[in-house]
Amino acid sequence: MENKEKEEGTQRFPWREFLSILGFFWIALSIGLGLGLPAVQIPSILEADDTIEMTQSQVSWLSCISLATCVPGNLIGGFVAGQWGRKFGGILVCPFFIAGFLLSSYATTVNMMLGGMASIGFAVGLQHSPCATYYSEVCSPALRTSANAFSGVWCLFGLLLPTLLKTFGVSWRTCSAGFSVVPLLAIIHILLVPESPAWLVTKGKLKEARGAIIRLRGPDHNYEEEL
Repeated sequence: MENKEKEEGTQRFPWREFLSILGFFWIALSIGLGLGLPAVQIPSILEADDTIEMTQSQVSWLSCISLATCVPGNLIGGFVAGQWGRKFGGILVCPFFIAGFLLSSYATTVNMMLGGMASIGFAVGLQHSPCATYYSEVCSPALRTSANAFSGVWCLFGLLLPTLLKTFGVSWRTCSAGFSVVPLLAIIHILLVPESPAWLVTKGKLKEARGAIIRLRGPDHNYEEEL
């Protein structure tokens, strides 16, 4: 009896939904990696361990420029997610992360480093609306709260990872180049998951919405009631 209840509890876990939102968790990890990068960049520059030299003012800009570019990204992200969908919004974020990581890794000037962090900051703002909306629209109540918690954990792990890698002797340039793989994984994963059924309904795409619900909830789900 007890084993049967455990089995039923396992079956009730919304694995389809979890695997779908997992694609957006790669973006959460990219956020942490990007915002955690200055924590290892700045000490290396100040200690003259890098070829680039910066003034105190430039170092200050490096640490905060991502916050400035986050604002326009946030404003644009809502429009993109509403107009072209949550998946498109999530995918659109990733090239900015990739560009930011690669610019930082191969930077030979101060402006390249600032440009890398500016691109990362823009991506952080741009992702907010599509990711948050996808979580809320795709997840059933049983998973919705946990989805935001999982996303936060991935982001915090990303913040910590650059410092951990630096502790083991990995240079920040190598870290930054390697981090560019994470948003690439996000693109591949998001391409494979269904679009938000709620967004599809708002665009009058009822057939596609039914298919998305079946993929998310399973073939036995009463999709007509949800629509």
